[in-house]
Amino acid sequence: MKKTAILATITSLFLLAMITSQETKAATDPVSETAIEYLLSKLNDPQLVLNTKADDEFDVSTGWSTPDYESDLNIPVDKIFLTGATRPGTNIHFASVNFANIGNAHFSSSRTFHLKGNKVYHLKFIYGIKLAQGEANGTIDFNGTKKTLEASDEIYEETVSSPTDTDYVITMSFEAKPNSSLFLMVGYDGDDPDGGIHESKPVEAPTVKAPEAHSQLVEGTGEPGNTIKVSDSQQQEIGEDTVDSAGNFTVMTDRELRYNEHLSVVQLKGEYTSDPTEVTVVDTKNPEAPVLNDVELEDKRVTGTAEPLSMVKVTDAGTGEEVGSGKANEEGIVDFELTAGIELYQQFQAIAFDEANNPSEPITIKVVDTIPPAAPTVDDIYDTDTHLTGNTHEGHCHVTAMFGKQSFDIDSNDKGEFDFDLKETFAAGTTVSVTAKDPAGNPSEATIKTVGTRKQTEPPSVDNIGDKDTKLSGTAEKNALIHVTINNDNYDSQAGEDGHFSIPLNSKYAAGTTGTATATGISGIESKETKFTVIDNTPPEKPVLDKVIDTDNEIKGKSEAGSHIYLSIKDKITGDIRNFENDATSEGDVKISIEEPASAGSTIECYAEDAQGNRSDITYSKILSSKELDLTLQDITTQDCVAQGDISRAFANYKVQIFNRVYSGQADNRGHFEISLDHRYEAGADIEYSASDEEDETEIHDAKVLPRTPTVDNITSGQKIITGLVDPDATVAIQVNNGNQETSPSKPDGSFECTLPAPVKFGDTIKVTQEKNGVISREAFIYIGSRKK
Repeated sequence: MKKTAILATITSLFLLAMITSQETKAATDPVSETAIEYLLSKLNDPQLVLNTKADDEFDVSTGWSTPDYESDLNIPVDKIFLTGATRPGTNIHFASVNFANIGNAHFSSSRTFHLKGNKVYHLKFIYGIKLAQGEANGTIDFNGTKKTLEASDEIYEETVSSPTDTDYVITMSFEAKPNSSLFLMVGYDGDDPDGGIHESKPVEAPTVKAPEAHSQLVEGTGEPGNTIKVSDSQQQEIGEDTVDSAGNFTVMTDRELRYNEHLSVVQLKGEYTSDPTEVTVVDTKNPEAPVLNDVELEDKRVTGTAEPLSMVKVTDAGTGEEVGSGKANEEGIVDFELTAGIELYQQFQAIAFDEANNPSEPITIKVVDTIPPAAPTVDDIYDTDTHLTGNTHEGHCHVTAMFGKQSFDIDSNDKGEFDFDLKETFAAGTTVSVTAKDPAGNPSEATIKTVGTRKQTEPPSVDNIGDKDTKLSGTAEKNALIHVTINNDNYDSQAGEDGHFSIPLNSKYAAGTTGTATATGISGIESKETKFTVIDNTPPEKPVLDKVIDTDNEIKGKSEAGSHIYLSIKDKITGDIRNFENDATSEGDVKISIEEPASAGSTIECYAEDAQGNRSDITYSKILSSKELDLTLQDITTQDCVAQGDISRAFANYKVQIFNRVYSGQADNRGHFEISLDHRYEAGADIEYSASDEEDETEIHDAKVLPRTPTVDNITSGQKIITGLVDPDATVAIQVNNGNQETSPSKPDGSFECTLPAPVKFGDTIKVTQEKNGVISREAFIYIGSRKK
């Protein structure tokens, strides 16, 4: 063997020796002759087991995948990478990389463990890293935790958990240069109870007591603070609770539990769920006694309530023989038919057996007959009959017949037939009420008949119908059927108890249209026809009158041709009423002379009446004024408390607005009006005024409140100072004989004093005005007619 080969072999054997038993580890010199001899002696040792089959999914020594390996010396990977190995004399299982001089090389191999969600995994591995010579970088990566420092049988521990499935990957990798020697190893000690990978649950399954059927409680123990959830066999959650501080829980389910059903109970801690505890619902309690009705003789059915899904058994109270059984439904409703024959008043014992066959206390029920018989069939009876016959549908019933307040009694035979001998007749229309009682005394509903007749029904009476009517009314035999024909239209109705009938019509019929009416009463024989004719009861349209003014002595208009016209005028001023009549022409023209004109504002009422006496609605009108509507408003000054005006038409309306205040009313019969003002207004206040009546209205006129006309004190000839009273803070203007104008302001109290350039003389005329807020008052004139003494 060449020297280099020998050295490489020795080095490899040395690295292998690092994972041998404790006696090999005791060699202090890693290249000592003793160690080499030992390793050489182990090369053919049958105890060095190479496992090639990975039959444990969590065995780290097997199942490796090597996607990356390359050596420029083309050394095969199985010459440097060992898996499934067991260290001789131990229970340590491992996979390792071990080489010396494989040239330039790189390597990566991974072992992937598929960890399940909702599990806890405790991992405890042994690993080793040793660079014996040369340049090589070796790494062991425990799912992201990388080990690169030299180590010999170092322990790596980790706990892993996840609510979902996840992979845990261990990777051994290296990069090496020529003449390098490297050892990498990952394994576990099979003699260590914690060695390798151990799977457990993050939360233990709860302990659950067997729940009782028909309750809603599931009880047990768990870890305090955890959540308990209960699901049924269909995986439907039916309740949850939190474990209390003592470790107990009581889940209230959202429905009653059913006997023998299977429940699954889990414990949740955060995002982890325990394995389910399976439990079966038991029933150890006797059911309540059923609540049953007595059995009806006719239908033999047992009805009532019992524990849901329990079996109710019925036996004869005397003999103990079973006469029938039935099962309550999920709501506890019992309804089944007895299979044996039964007799009236027979007694039974009933017991309910739940699904666990626990019996209830017995109860006693009996056979009864509370179902009333059907109403009897009664044959027709007429006002000539002295017998009343019929059938009660079952035999031996007691039959009562009431003719008004008169009573008759008889028993039906075994076939239910009965025949009353009345020994008299009853008038047509008499009401007959017949009832039956069965042998148990149950009364039937009454059968009502009416004594008939074979006489023909009397013809109906038809009220007048006009061409504007939409219904036809009249009288006939009470409750009779009425048939009416008008202009080939047919109508059917029925008279009431009082014999009156009223039939809505589909349309109005023209005057002169003929019709017939018949009645069919209690006899069923239709009456003879009653004939009728539609009359004219449509009033004329109300007259249309032309415009009438207070100078007219004739009123014209239009109305129905040939109608008679009635017209009245009520005078506005005197209140007198004058009446007039005339006929409209064949063309419908109306012309009525009123002899003399009426006052403006007088009212007119007019209506027309046709030849049939139908009157039209009233036409209302008024006599209008012949004058043009106009309003004159006297000046309003700052001293006025009353405003006055005149309107060209009597009784016309006026509207006067000063600033924002509106005054309105009606003029008198001369057109005059006066207004009491709320207060005196400031000079310059805006005024708007207008007039209106039913026919017309004026334009809106504008004005302003004027300053008051100045008050001037007495003036005599030779006087130069003029004094007086105007509005406060106004400007007073004075002219003598229309000469130059002198001005002076008034004081806050309205007084003024103005000095003229020269004294006034006898015969002078002085004009005084005031101006305030841009508005000039009316003039005040003073004549000097006296001389100063």
